[in-house]
Amino acid sequence: AVYEEEVSLKFFATDPRRDIIRDDLFFQEVFGLLRMYFSGSFGRGLAVGGPSAPFLMNLFCEVFIDAPLRELCKKWELKYTRYVDDLTFSSELIISAEQRREIRKTIEVAGFRVNHRKSKVLARSMGTVFMTQVGLAEQPESVVARLVFPQKKRRHLHRVIHDYLAQRTDWPEQVSGYIAEFLYYYRNVAVKTATDRKTFALCRGFERVWAMNRERPVPWERSRRR
Repeated sequence: AVYEEEVSLKFFATDPRRDIIRDDLFFQEVFGLLRMYFSGSFGRGLAVGGPSAPFLMNLFCEVFIDAPLRELCKKWELKYTRYVDDLTFSSELIISAEQRREIRKTIEVAGFRVNHRKSKVLARSMGTVFMTQVGLAEQPESVVARLVFPQKKRRHLHRVIHDYLAQRTDWPEQVSGYIAEFLYYYRNVAVKTATDRKTFALCRGFERVWAMNRERPVPWERSRRR
């Protein structure tokens, strides 16, 4: 079995670590842009809000979390991935309590705390497991997991696309967000099923209609203008 531990973070630290990042040679070339683009008027905070947060988070984590955790995982032969504040550790063996303590210690030194409410330990032998919105399932006679796109999520995606095409909703950006999640799965899954290809064609149909509607007012927009 392959074991997975998913760790979610909370409590972002805004302290002198910012100065360490600023003074690091790796970041000096981009620091001026970050200060101008993200600091807001008179340095009172983020100028653009949420969309900038993942980029700042990645800059911070590369120095204080990713680098030390990569060293630990190399020593223990663990696989480590991070999506913003969601960390995943994978191993052929059970991840020990000592290893988890060292991981937590590294996270706390960086100024974060583990969000235990959202963290979990999983084994792929339990069936399909979901981490950072990606489903993984065991494949017989293989140590490589198979990507899974849940049927519940697929049905919801089909429904919101059909609602948009039938002009029952005018939330194309929301539909596009669901499509992006499916396209990640579609581009990375090893073997595409007939259902996958059907969903992909439906997504492409939505994007064609949305592109045309952006060039001219769609019916519900015309009715609002009257």
